[in-house]
Amino acid sequence: MRNPLIAFLLAAVIVVAGYWALKRAPAEMDAQEFSAVGELTTDGSADVLRVTNDGNLLLHTNIERQAIDVIDIAYPEQPEHIGRTALPGMPTGLAISRDGLWALVTLDFSLTGSEPATAHPRVPGGLAIISLAKPATPELTEIIGVGHQPSSVVAASSGADLVAVIAIENRPQMVPVERTADDAGVAADTNDAPEFLDISLPGNVQVVTFNPTRQNNYRVGSVDLSPARLTEANLQKPDDAQPAFVALSPDQSLAAAALSENSGIEIFDPYWLETRRLFSTGEHKPLAATFTSDGKVLFSAGISSTYQYSIAAWTLEGEPVWHDTGGLRQAAIESGFIIADPAGSEPLAISGIAIEKFGATDFAFVLPEDDAFIAIYDVSVPLAPKLVQLIGTLESPTGIVPVGRRGLFAIADNAGDIRLYRHAGAPVELINSN
Repeated sequence: MRNPLIAFLLAAVIVVAGYWALKRAPAEMDAQEFSAVGELTTDGSADVLRVTNDGNLLLHTNIERQAIDVIDIAYPEQPEHIGRTALPGMPTGLAISRDGLWALVTLDFSLTGSEPATAHPRVPGGLAIISLAKPATPELTEIIGVGHQPSSVVAASSGADLVAVIAIENRPQMVPVERTADDAGVAADTNDAPEFLDISLPGNVQVVTFNPTRQNNYRVGSVDLSPARLTEANLQKPDDAQPAFVALSPDQSLAAAALSENSGIEIFDPYWLETRRLFSTGEHKPLAATFTSDGKVLFSAGISSTYQYSIAAWTLEGEPVWHDTGGLRQAAIESGFIIADPAGSEPLAISGIAIEKFGATDFAFVLPEDDAFIAIYDVSVPLAPKLVQLIGTLESPTGIVPVGRRGLFAIADNAGDIRLYRHAGAPVELINSN
């Protein structure tokens, strides 16, 4: 017969262990939700990450080499670099068509490949069309001119056409004002002649519709981000939208633009360019956005008015659903990823967020801008997201892409490393499927 005292002590140990398990930081409590499976050090840098629909090819922008690189992740334990295409401008955004045959890359021509970069403020940006028919030798087939400083792109489709939705940030571009000797004297006396002039145009969202198999066959439209519309929505800087990021709903019927400098979000039809909702995000400054897997809720991430991590969820009507009010910061402190600041004044921002379904669970992957970790939330219930894991990185993360159909996600960091992680519930045959 079992000794009653031993049974009592065992039960007590289980209760105490359970209590301390609940008290532990999320990174410890759910350490096996996702685990590392493979790693690759790039030749150059790895910034924006995207993956083909079959989950076998990973593409990334390579700012250091001014190129797009192709990585074979069919076997994630041994990711392999297989291709690269050089670009005539600095790559800032990357998207892949749903059929996996085309990559779309936004280019900033105001930056050269020199160190330090040299500004050419009067030169606009471009949209590079790259064929992935032969992934080992991706081919740059066309460049379409777009506005200054494109920062993000997503790819939708309409029949045989591709639809590129591009955030044209148009940050201030200051150029020296040339004067004669007399002008200089007047400026010195009156003190009202500027030495530099901002020649930038207001930022906007451009939509390029084109057939990738037929060059010089495209049309360019813009979403209405006029001062009148921004003023009506009570945005902070209505004279310049300055969108930083665009996202596409899973069914491609809607797009969203994060207007970071205006603390606002616009949700619109990417085909007809009709605004569905333009709304203020208040004290939340969105730097990135993503839709839930059912397309019914939009999550945004960025920085708060007090310079703290800020993550929020919104209905498609612009109504707030949830807002992180310090939970991630506290979890990061408890896990040792950031140092506690009693005044709470250290600048903390979220630079990226992505959501995808793994099995029956919607996971959100969040990238702090300057801290060496990523955060993973269960957002299956958008009203009550649950922080399930923190994963440390050697350097600040620069890009992330989930591959739900294969139970994987990939991250890149400032050291140029790409790491692949797998979900604990993903069967090996799914992960290693071709």
